[in-house]
Amino acid sequence: MGFDYLRLSVTDRCSLRCFYCRPPGCREAESAGELTVRELRLLAECAAAEGARKVRITGGEPLERADLADIVAAVACVPGVAEVAVTTNGVLLADRARELKGAGLDRANVSLDTLRPERFRRIAGADVHGRVMDGIAEALRTFDVVKVNTVLLRGVNEDELEDFVRFGASRAVRVRFIERYPTRGAPLGGPILTCEEARGRLERTFGPLVPMPGDRLSVEAVYAVPGAGATVGFIASATSPPCGRCSKLRVTAAGELLPCLFAKEGVALAGLLRAGDAAGLRAAIRAVLDRKVHAGGRGGGLAAARRAGG
Repeated sequence: MGFDYLRLSVTDRCSLRCFYCRPPGCREAESAGELTVRELRLLAECAAAEGARKVRITGGEPLERADLADIVAAVACVPGVAEVAVTTNGVLLADRARELKGAGLDRANVSLDTLRPERFRRIAGADVHGRVMDGIAEALRTFDVVKVNTVLLRGVNEDELEDFVRFGASRAVRVRFIERYPTRGAPLGGPILTCEEARGRLERTFGPLVPMPGDRLSVEAVYAVPGAGATVGFIASATSPPCGRCSKLRVTAAGELLPCLFAKEGVALAGLLRAGDAAGLRAAIRAVLDRKVHAGGRGGGLAAARRAGG
C-alpha cells in the first residue's frame, strides 16, 4: 500500500447544517487556526516529495474560504502534484467555478442528498437547493469531470435512488452513493441504508448492473446501469470499508495528520508548518504512513467509530 493521495481540509466552516453531520447543538466552527496559503503549499510540497500525486481540497465547505483560488494555485504548481480536486456542497460553486478552474482546479465533486427542494431544506437546514443545482450546472460547463456524492439516508432519500440514476444519465454525471457513517457529533441512531440494498433496488428497476474498472485513486465500486444509460458508484464506508485499497492520508483544518478519516489519533503538524520545518513534516508523514501500513489495512479507526456510533 503506497501513498499517493492527500485529502486536505482547509476549513471546518460550512454554510449548511446537514442533520447527519452538524446536528442541533453542534457548535459553529470558527476560522481561527486555519492553515495559511503558505503553510498549505509547504504541506503539499512535503506530501508530494513523499509520493502524493493527487490533492483533494475539502472542508467543512472549502468555498467558505475567500482565498480558495490562492490555495488551489499554490497546490497546483507543486512539482509532482498531477491533479487538484475539490469536494463542495455546491452553494457557492456557480459563482466561483471559473475562478477555481483558472487557478488550476481539475475536477469537482458536489454533495447532493436529494433532488427535491423541500426535502433539501429539511436535510441541510437551508433553502438553497436551487443554488446547488446551479453550481452543478456551472461545474459541468467548466470541468471535464464532475461527480455527485449522495449519502444514503434510510427513511429520507431511499425513494430517490432511481431518480438520481436518471439525473446522472441526463447530465453525464456519475452519482456516487455513499453509506452514512457515524461522526463525533452525530451518531447513527439506527440501521443504515447500505450500498448492497441500494444496488439491489436499482437492479429491480433497471436490470443488472455491470461492474466497471474504477479510478485507481478512488475507493468507489463503479457500475454501468445499461437500463438507464448511466454509470454509478458505491462507497460502502460502513459495511465494507476499503481500507486495504486506501492510499490516502488526511489533514484536518487544524493541521492534524491522520492515517484515516476515522482515526482517533494523529500527528499535529501546525507547529512544524509555522516553523517552515520541511524535514520535520516529511518525517511526520512517513511516520503516519508507516502506522497506516502496519495497521494492515484493517480500518481500525473505522471499527472504533462504528462501535462508538452504534
